[in-house]
Amino acid sequence: MIMRSSATALAVEFRQAARRLFRSPGFAALAIGTLTVGIGINGAMFALMDALLFRPPPHVAQPQEVVRVQFRVDGGSRLLPRTHYPNFVDLRASGAFAAIAGYDASASVSIGFGGDARLAIAMLVSEEFFRVLRPVPRLGSLFLNDGGTAGGGESAIISYGFWQRHFGGESSAVGATLTIDGHVHSVVGVLPSGFPSLGARAIDVWLPLDHVPATGFVPSDWRANRGPFWLAVVGRLAQGVSRDVAEQRATAVFENRRVERGDGSPPLAVSATSVVPGRGGDGSLESNVSRWLAGVSAVVLLIACANVSNLVLIQVFNRRQETFIRLALGASRGYFVRRSLWDTCMIVIPGAVGALIVSFLVRNAVAAFLSGEIPLSRQLWDVRTAGIMAGSAALAFVMVWAVAAALQLRWAATDTRVIAGAAHGRKLGRGTRRTLLAVQAGLCFVLLSAAGLFSTSLRRAESLDLGVELDRTIQLTINFPRDAAATEIRATYERAADVLGRYPEVEQVALAGLSPYMSGYGAAPWTAERSRAELWPPGNDVAYRSAVGAGFFATVGARSLRGRDFDEGDRAGAPRVAIVNAPLARHLWPDGDALGQCMWLNDAQTCLRIVGVLGGVWKFSALRRDVMTVYLPLGQVPEEVPGALFVRSGGNARTFVAQARSVVQSANPELPAATGVLARDIVDPEFRPWRLGATVFSAFAAIALLITSIGLYGMVAASFALRRKEMAIRIALGAQWTHAVSAAVGEGVASVASGLFAGSVLVVVASRWLGGVLFETSPRDPVVLFQAAWVLLVIAAVAVTVPTVRALLENPVNVLRSE
Repeated sequence: MIMRSSATALAVEFRQAARRLFRSPGFAALAIGTLTVGIGINGAMFALMDALLFRPPPHVAQPQEVVRVQFRVDGGSRLLPRTHYPNFVDLRASGAFAAIAGYDASASVSIGFGGDARLAIAMLVSEEFFRVLRPVPRLGSLFLNDGGTAGGGESAIISYGFWQRHFGGESSAVGATLTIDGHVHSVVGVLPSGFPSLGARAIDVWLPLDHVPATGFVPSDWRANRGPFWLAVVGRLAQGVSRDVAEQRATAVFENRRVERGDGSPPLAVSATSVVPGRGGDGSLESNVSRWLAGVSAVVLLIACANVSNLVLIQVFNRRQETFIRLALGASRGYFVRRSLWDTCMIVIPGAVGALIVSFLVRNAVAAFLSGEIPLSRQLWDVRTAGIMAGSAALAFVMVWAVAAALQLRWAATDTRVIAGAAHGRKLGRGTRRTLLAVQAGLCFVLLSAAGLFSTSLRRAESLDLGVELDRTIQLTINFPRDAAATEIRATYERAADVLGRYPEVEQVALAGLSPYMSGYGAAPWTAERSRAELWPPGNDVAYRSAVGAGFFATVGARSLRGRDFDEGDRAGAPRVAIVNAPLARHLWPDGDALGQCMWLNDAQTCLRIVGVLGGVWKFSALRRDVMTVYLPLGQVPEEVPGALFVRSGGNARTFVAQARSVVQSANPELPAATGVLARDIVDPEFRPWRLGATVFSAFAAIALLITSIGLYGMVAASFALRRKEMAIRIALGAQWTHAVSAAVGEGVASVASGLFAGSVLVVVASRWLGGVLFETSPRDPVVLFQAAWVLLVIAAVAVTVPTVRALLENPVNVLRSE
C-alpha cells in the first residue's frame, strides 16, 4: 500500500510538472531546444577528439603495443614519418621490435584495362604488415609475399568496401583475380569493415611491397637506394619492452651501421609514437584544432546551461504569486525542492534525447567534411559519445536545478510579507540573472574572436602565391605497369599532350618528370664563387631538383617568374639552362641577381645558365615556400621520363577533369587508368584545419549569439514585466520615457559590458596556446577582437530594443487598470 501511494504521488507530480511546462510552450521550446543544441554539439565534438586522440584503431590486436616508427635526423626536433628501404632493413635486423613492417600508402593503381579500367587506392606493404597489426580477416587469409620469396608479388588483399563494390559481398571473391596495373593478382583475403588505413586515404587493396609503379617518387632501385624517404614503418613492441628501450636499441643499430658505412650521413634517431591519429610525436594540426573544438563545444554547453538557467529564473519570477500563496499556506521546503527537480527533468530529459539526433547529424557532417579520413563514428548510438552526452546532461541538470531550487528555497526562508513587496521583488535574483548573462556574453565574445581568428588564418593561407593557379590547373598521371619501357612511357605522354592540346577547353599543356610540387631529388648546386662544401655543410638543408617541360610555368599560371620560361629550344645538345626559385637564388647569390648567372649541379661539368627566377612556389607543403628548388628542362635530362601531364583549362577545370582523363586514356586503350586531379584538391588538405576551425567556430559563435540574445531579451523583458506598474505611473506623471526604461535596460547593458571585459581577459589568457594553431595571425589581433566586440554589441542592442519597444507601446492607463 505504501509503495502504491508513493507511485501515485510520483505520477501526480509528473503530471503537474508536465502541465506547468505545457502552459508555457515558448519557454519549453526555447529551454529544450537550447539544451538539445548544447549537449548535441558537445557530444559530436567529443567524438571527434576521441577519434583523434583516444580511440585505438579498430581491428588491431593489443593496439597499445603497436607504434609508428619515425625518425629524427641529426638531433633535430622535427619527426620524419618516412625513411628509405635500406634503413627499414637495418631496423628489421635490429631486434628492437617483436615485428616490424614497412608500407607506402600513396599508390594509385588501375583495376582492369582500357575503357573498363578504374582507379583504386593501394597500400604497398611488406610481408610482416598484417603480423604487426594482427587483424582477423573477414574472409580468407592475410598472407602477402613482398617479392623476397618464391612466387612473391602476385597476391592481393582487399578492403571490406571494395569487396562489397566489386564482388557484391560474395565469398567467391577469395581466389578471384584482379588485373592491377597490368599484372594479374589473386585475392587471398578480405579485411573486416573499418580496418584502419594508417594513412590519409581509405585503402581499397593491399599489395606486396614490390608492386612499385614504373613512374613515381619511388626509385626503381628502391631496395638499395638511400635517397628519397618514401617508406613508412609500423612495429609491435616485444613483450615487456618499453618504447624507450626499443628506441634506444634501434638508434644504437643505426649509429653502428652509419659508422660502418663511413659515408658522412647525419646521425639518425628512432622515435616510437602512437598509432592513434593525432597522438604522434609532433601531433597534427588537425588534432590540435580538435582540442580547441572540444573545448569550445564545452563553452557552448556552458552558454546553453546559463541561458536555460536564466530562462528558468524568469519562469520562476512569472509564477512568484503562486509561490507566495503556497508559502503562505504552509508549503514546505521539500515541496519546492521536489517541484524544481521535476521541472528540471521535464526540460533536460527531452533535451538529452534530442541531443542524440543533433550529435548524429553533426558527426556525419564532420565525417563528410574530413572525407572519412578519421574513424569518426557515424552511428546514431555510440557508447562513448553517449557517455559524454549523459555527463553533459547531468551537468546541465545540476546547473538548472540548482538555480531554480536555490531561489525558491531562499523565498521559503524569507518572510512572505517582505517578498510580496514589489520593490523588493525586483531585486530578488537580480544578481544571479546578471551573472548568468555576463557569463554568456563573455563566452560568446570568446567564440566570436576564435571564429574571426580562424577565418583570418584561412584567408591568409588561401591567398598565398603558390606559383600555380589552383582552380585552373589539372595534373594527370598514367599508371603504367612497373615493367613498362621508358620509350613507351615517353611516347604515350607526348601523344596525350598533343591530343589534349587540340581541345578548345584547353589553353596550354606541359609535361613534367614528376609532380614538381610534391616530389624532387636532392641536389647541391654551387657557383664559381662559392664551393659546394661552403654552400652545403653537413647537416644543413639541401636543394631539390625537378624536371619540367617547355612552357610549364606558363601552363600552371606562375605569375612571379622573372626571366623566361623553358621553351622547345631547351633540348639535348642546346646550351644547358635552369630556373631557380627565390630561396635558392638568395642562397647562391645573396648580394646579386641570379639571372644570367652560372651554376654547377652535383658532379656535372657543364655550367647551367640561370634563365629564370621563380618567386612564389611551394614544395612538399603548400605552407612551405622556402624549400630551395632548381628546375631543369625535361628535354635536357635524358634519364628522366615524363611522369605527369599538366593542363591549363580555359573553362571550369573541375568539370573537365573526367574528360581529360578519358582523353589520356584514349591515347593508348591498352593502358591502365589515368589519374586526374585539380591542383586545388592537392593543397586543400593543408588548409582544412583552418577551414574546419573557421566553419565550426563560426557555427558555434552563431549559436552562442542566438542563445545569448535570447537570454538578454528574456532578462530585459522580465525586468520590464516587474516594473510595469512603476513605469506606467512615471509616464502618467509626465516622466520622460528614457528615464522610465533606463533602469530596466541598464541591467542588460551592464551584464554585456561585464561579459566583454571578462571575455577579453579569457582571450588574452588563451592566446598563449591559440597561437600554435593559427597561420600568420596574432591571437590578439586588434581588428578581429574589435569586430567580435562590435558584432556582440549590435546583437545585444537588437535584443534589448525589441522588448523595450514592446514596453513603450503599452498604454499606461491600461497597465494601471490591469494592475
